[in-house]
Amino acid sequence: TLSDGDAVAFDFNREVHLISDNKEKNEGFRICLKIHYTTYPKILKPWGKLLKYLTNRYNKNARALFLATIAPGSITAKISAFIVLATTYLTEKVETLIGMNNLVLLVCLGIASLLIHPYIFLVTTSFLHYLIYIGTFYSRRDIAFGAFKRDAMLFKTLALGHLAYYYVKNFTFDIVSLACILVGYSMAAAATRALGIDKTYFGSELGHCQPKYVSAFPYNCIPHPMIVGAVIGLVGFHKMEGFRREMPYLVPIHIALYLLHMTQEIFDFHRSRKSLFTSAASSVKKQH
Repeated sequence: TLSDGDAVAFDFNREVHLISDNKEKNEGFRICLKIHYTTYPKILKPWGKLLKYLTNRYNKNARALFLATIAPGSITAKISAFIVLATTYLTEKVETLIGMNNLVLLVCLGIASLLIHPYIFLVTTSFLHYLIYIGTFYSRRDIAFGAFKRDAMLFKTLALGHLAYYYVKNFTFDIVSLACILVGYSMAAAATRALGIDKTYFGSELGHCQPKYVSAFPYNCIPHPMIVGAVIGLVGFHKMEGFRREMPYLVPIHIALYLLHMTQEIFDFHRSRKSLFTSAASSVKKQH
């Protein structure tokens, strides 16, 4: 809750936000000063000016529509109020669960798959979450945790969807394949449950959660159980002959990227650590 003199800054166009009155702490009228501003590099001044104009026009029109539909009396006003509420609800859900940028990207990739090659959508959305993991784990600076977690979960879900589609499409009964998928993803799910969803997505590393040693199953008996379980599950997909025949490289690339990220975690390779190594090396050189 903001108090007297407090301020908060956020991206008005891309961050979901809600301003409400805290009845327990606020007495009397709530006074909130909102300042809309645009920041941009000098080289992008024309784009920054255009964004400023469009944002300003949108904000004025949206505010006027909101005020006109607070207490709708006529049928037209009630319809307008319904549209405002429905649009707000859908926009919030899309931004929270998918992200507007991601939605545009997925539409463009889908069109490219239709017009150029059917595997474009498959390839570009099957492995993107690994790059998100690796890049975020390495950077650890100025990370919007909610957006990172949303993006990682979205593209991981798409990747699993691709695997499931080609598995069902080429399904023949294979007890070893099914057992690997069941055991592997059960292990990964148990690891996620033991850590919690936020710590699963680097909540401790990014400073979003307090670091805490986890000794519950499967961490008490299996090293890196989340990645190990996922790899076992992927081997289960690849074990099925029809799947392997149609998609010979899909699972090997998944496993290679998973192992790359596991190596990054094992050696705790990230930007701050790299800076530490660089400083240590410089110190050694100075001593010599």
